[in-house]
Amino acid sequence: MKFSFQFSCYFANWAAKRYDNISRLTPEDIDPFLCTHINFAFAKVLESLTLAPYEEDDLKGWTLDSKGMYERILQLKETNPDLRVLLSVGGWTHASRGFNEVSKTAGNM
Repeated sequence: MKFSFQFSCYFANWAAKRYDNISRLTPEDIDPFLCTHINFAFAKVLESLTLAPYEEDDLKGWTLDSKGMYERILQLKETNPDLRVLLSVGGWTHASRGFNEVSKTAGNM
């Protein structure tokens, strides 16, 4: 029997926004072989029942030609193609808005 394991890591967008160097963590600081899975936090559910970025810099960076956090996390797969990146939806400030509606029918999912 082959033994396999999963080691999930959690990356929250705001970790890259911390001011001190001790606790600041950017996607480029993550060893792509440390985890089998990375959960990226967060996306939100809109009233239209679609997902949207939670933070302004998730899709594009702060400067005109800089990359957003989603793309920066996904770049880790270039080094480790077996890495699985998942998108966590919700979060403490999101509460339950949209979750009941999006899960009412299979067509919404």
